[in-house]
Amino acid sequence: MHHDLYAVGGGLLGILICLIYMLAAYLIHRRLRTPLSIKYMSRLQYIRLKTWLDHPELDQRLERTGYPLGMNALKIQSVRYGVALLWLINSLYDISFNWGVQSLPALLLQLWGPVVMLLATNTRASLLTYFLAKWKEIDDGEKNRELFMIYSMIADELKGVGRRRLNLHTMLTKLRDYTVRIKPALNKGLRLFDEGASAALHAIGEDIGTKEAKELCKLLADLEMTPPEDISALVEAREESYTQMLRENRRRRRKFFGSLAYAAAFSPLLIYLWNALNIAQQYVTDLARSTNHFG
Repeated sequence: MHHDLYAVGGGLLGILICLIYMLAAYLIHRRLRTPLSIKYMSRLQYIRLKTWLDHPELDQRLERTGYPLGMNALKIQSVRYGVALLWLINSLYDISFNWGVQSLPALLLQLWGPVVMLLATNTRASLLTYFLAKWKEIDDGEKNRELFMIYSMIADELKGVGRRRLNLHTMLTKLRDYTVRIKPALNKGLRLFDEGASAALHAIGEDIGTKEAKELCKLLADLEMTPPEDISALVEAREESYTQMLRENRRRRRKFFGSLAYAAAFSPLLIYLWNALNIAQQYVTDLARSTNHFG
């Protein structure tokens, strides 16, 4: 058995050496239009790989979620295919050492892992897209919370100053330092205040992107244009509705983290199931080995 394997291996090695010599001869006699450096060829291959891994739809989804964990589409695609390739190489390496004693179901179980991993991280409908959707939901909730905090500070200021005219530009300039998620949107809107408060607040709402933020920016624009004597009544009339929005966002976040807690609680069951599958695979392998031995 070993002698036959060595003979086959020697023949394949000889064929490989012949192919290398043929390739070298072809490269020597082939005329190149322009000399290409290794650096240029490496960069060209990198550009081709980057183009192949590029995924505009996934990149747009990540941009809307604020690039969680600093990951863009190129990084996620590289991790997906890189892990799948390493997993496949490891499986093939293991199969090559146990080829004679493994049955077809055992081979399929070993080669199925990379396929399952790629399907589970599919960029259209998978655990990855579910995670991104939940991340965006949490991120939107944080943006709404920061904007409502600014609104609450402005409302408290209005209640304290009585009938004095509201200077929204000055207040937003001071309060933006208390924010993190919406600070870029506030900076963008403050630069547009020369075009009017309504246009600036519309830009802030559109940049934040949530329904609650757009409505709250409309309210702030109304406060800017409302006479001082009517501001308090307007604030009190709409304050409860926006408080209810924030409560709903907090409820959704609690529900999501509760789902994560359930997943963590039942993860040992999945580990036991995976262990049972491995034991079943070992039984099948032993049975196949015994059958081959008696045969």
